[in-house]
Amino acid sequence: MRRVIAMLLSDLNLEIIEAADGRQAVEAYEADRFDLVITDLKLPNSSGMEILAHIKERSPELPVIVITAFGSIDNAVSAIQQGAFDYVTKPFKEERLLECVKKALHI
Repeated sequence: MRRVIAMLLSDLNLEIIEAADGRQAVEAYEADRFDLVITDLKLPNSSGMEILAHIKERSPELPVIVITAFGSIDNAVSAIQQGAFDYVTKPFKEERLLECVKKALHI
């Protein structure tokens, strides 16, 4: 899914850094500066909510979009309450994700 999202976002001429799991995501975040983070709710070695919390502790203004196939109202409300910019459920329409990313980046 991360490769599909990267291909979809490549049309926006963004520099995209991919992480295969939660540990790599945290390492990438700590090593670089990002304008936006997109994370899945379910990740190996971590969860999207843990990634969200880690980022929001350090960069409260950084938009984080949470994506999941396990969508529920409770999960969505929790993610937004913890600072997620938006919550997108899979399967999603390409236009939905692109619109969300453009809105988060003000482009």
